[in-house]
Amino acid sequence: MELTVESISKLIVDKKGICAFYDDKIFENVVSDLNPKEINGISNRSIYYWRRKERPMPIFCLVDICEKSSINTVNISALSTNSGNKTLIPQNGNFYLSYFLGLLLGDGCICISKERELKKQSYSIRIAVKGDKRINQVLKLMRNLFGINPSQHKGKGCYEICIYSKALLFFLNTYYEIPIGEKYSLIKVPSKIKDNSESIMYFLKGMMDSDGNKYLHRGKLCFQLRQKSGNFLSEVYELFHKIGINVNRPYFDKANNSWVIWCSKKSVVDKFINDIDALKI
Repeated sequence: MELTVESISKLIVDKKGICAFYDDKIFENVVSDLNPKEINGISNRSIYYWRRKERPMPIFCLVDICEKSSINTVNISALSTNSGNKTLIPQNGNFYLSYFLGLLLGDGCICISKERELKKQSYSIRIAVKGDKRINQVLKLMRNLFGINPSQHKGKGCYEICIYSKALLFFLNTYYEIPIGEKYSLIKVPSKIKDNSESIMYFLKGMMDSDGNKYLHRGKLCFQLRQKSGNFLSEVYELFHKIGINVNRPYFDKANNSWVIWCSKKSVVDKFINDIDALKI
C-alpha cells in the first residue's frame, strides 16, 4: 500500500517500535546508496539486510531516511515488530478490506490487554461470528488479507476470530481510525473508504453481515441495521445515500437501547438487495 510519510510516522508508538517491509523503487535506490553514518546507531549489517529485504526496517529509520531524501510516499508491503508476526498490508482499493472494516466496526474491536501470566501486553483484532459457514468465511478473509492464521476462541453464543499483531492493531488505529477498545462513542466511518462507491458498498455489506438483517414485516421484505452509536449510524446513513440507497434517518429504539436504520420501501429494499446484499465475499 502506498502510504504518506506522515501516515507512516504515526506508527512510531514506543521504543520497541514497528517495522516495515518496503516495495518501492525510489526508496530502494535511496537505501542502496545509504551511508550508515547518516543514521545514528545503525550498523552496516542492518543496512545489508534492508537492501536485500530480508529484514524489516524500523519505522523511525524509514521516516528519517524519507525526510532526509525528500520522499513523500513509500509503498509498504508488510508490517511487523522485531519478533512479531509479519502482517501483509492490502493495497489501496482492496474491496475485501472495506468489507473487513465493516465487520470489525459492527461486531469487532481492536484491543490491548495485559496477560498476567506472561507479564506482557497482548495486541489483538477480534470479530465475533456465529455459524460454521460464517466462521470459515471470516477465517479465510482475514488469512488472505493479512497473511496471518487467525485464532478461534469460544465466547457467549459465538466464536471470536482473533489476529494477534501489534503492527496491524496500530495500523488500523492510525490509518483507518479504528478506536482501541470497546469505545462505541468514538467509532466512525473510516475516511479512506468514503470517496469510492465500491468501497462503500463492500463496507456496508460488512456492516449488514454483522449488525444488520433482512426479514418480513406485514408481508413486506425489510432490512435494518442496529448500532449503539447514533453518530456512527448517521455517518452510515450518509454512505447509503452516496450510493443511491435512500434509507430513512436513524431513530432511537428505546426498548432495545440502540439506534436503527430501518427500511420497507420496495424500491429502496430492491436496490439494497441488488447493490449490497448480492455482493459475493
